[in-house]
Amino acid sequence: MSKLNFILSMCCTVMISMGIIGCGSSGSSSSDSGPATYSQTTLDSDVVWAVNGGMEQIYNDNLAGHIVGSQNLSASCPLGGNVNITGTTGYTDNTGITTVSLTYDMTGCKITKTSSSGTTVSLTVTGSLVYTGSFNSSTNFKSENFQSQSLTMTGIAQRSNYNDATVNNANCTYSGSTSASSGSSGSVSGSVCGNPTVSWTY
Repeated sequence: MSKLNFILSMCCTVMISMGIIGCGSSGSSSSDSGPATYSQTTLDSDVVWAVNGGMEQIYNDNLAGHIVGSQNLSASCPLGGNVNITGTTGYTDNTGITTVSLTYDMTGCKITKTSSSGTTVSLTVTGSLVYTGSFNSSTNFKSENFQSQSLTMTGIAQRSNYNDATVNNANCTYSGSTSASSGSSGSVSGSVCGNPTVSWTY
């Protein structure tokens, strides 16, 4: 090998070891496939997570700590829009359990939910939804159900390393539930627009 070729060979070795592509090499680097696309199942899971959580937030903002019994009030939703809440609430002293049997009539009700991992779902909800069940906020016990025969949900779902997904569900059936035993993990399930039920534990 000539002195010139030896020098060029050594230069290429150093450059390759430093991660510099060149020297006429035919080698290829791994390609980045880019952000993932939401599947329908993943999108439905995020919508159920956001709607169930949003309905709980509406309760916390407007009825938590209030006198139990018959309820009939109009209020603003967390980020705008309106909700009329009717029904009944109850509380048992010795167990600390609150019971709810409420109907939310929502018009342009804006809710959002964000996780520690960076998932964010922002929705505008219109329609009537029935919220029933019981819970104890001190022990994290929950047994809640959310039902609607006609709910319109529009907005956007965002996850890290995913392309944003548009939510556009008009006049859909909705069924959701959230449950947890005191001090332990819980589960969430639901169905959007008659799609297969999604469920997971947390």
